[in-house]
Amino acid sequence: MNTKKILLVDDDPISLHVLINCLRNDYPIETAVDGQQAWEILQAHPQDFAVIIADRIMPKLHGLQLLEKMQTHPELKRLPLILLTGEAEKAEQIAAIKAGVFDFLYKPVDAQLLLRVLERAIQNSKS
Repeated sequence: MNTKKILLVDDDPISLHVLINCLRNDYPIETAVDGQQAWEILQAHPQDFAVIIADRIMPKLHGLQLLEKMQTHPELKRLPLILLTGEAEKAEQIAAIKAGVFDFLYKPVDAQLLLRVLERAIQNSKS
């Protein structure tokens, strides 16, 4: 098991539960119910996390706003953020990747795809 945690951020309790079930056997997990709570957790413990998986649309701070804040913090700016969405235009997806999102996955997320993308993100953050 990895020592660094995965931060799961989603305001939908069902989506959060699905993510937890996909990952809990392979990774230590911490959760946040919106981007603002995630930002507070990340600021308090920036070295604790390997990857952030966040919903695109949430109250207080949405996924891209969270990424923008992370990019201003020296310990968080290289932390991979995987963005989840129920719907998005292709242009929006491209803009998210250009903004620094590691990858962009559609809900409902396929568990095997999520695990592959997550492992790639972890390897990328180590290099």
